[in-house]
Amino acid sequence: DYPGKHNPLDGLKKIAGEKADIGMFEYFIKVVPTTYTKGSKTLETNQFSTTEYLRRTDPQQMMGVLPGVYFFYEMSPIRVVVHESRKSFFHFITQLCAIIGGVFTVSGMIDSTVFHGTKYIKKKMELGKAD
Repeated sequence: DYPGKHNPLDGLKKIAGEKADIGMFEYFIKVVPTTYTKGSKTLETNQFSTTEYLRRTDPQQMMGVLPGVYFFYEMSPIRVVVHESRKSFFHFITQLCAIIGGVFTVSGMIDSTVFHGTKYIKKKMELGKAD
């Protein structure tokens, strides 16, 4: 098994003892082939989802529906590939430097805009053209 895998039928228990629970239990199971890779280890497995349906029958009239448990499988033509990997420490340092450099660049642009804006407004005020 791989992290996050959930099997919906694990631990499921049904007891058909009451009249309301007598009938045909149908489980429609959709199976999706899955390849999970972590590092050099590869695990070929399957994921599945289920839909449960109970077709009740009257015990007095046992015609039409046979009581029992039935499983219907549908295989998916699509494969899910889960690849888990870690980035190197140098990749982390590179991203950190890029973020710091971006912060300095944007703050420099804002500083430059404020500086030239105030300089322009002072020049207009000295000439007496500012309203």
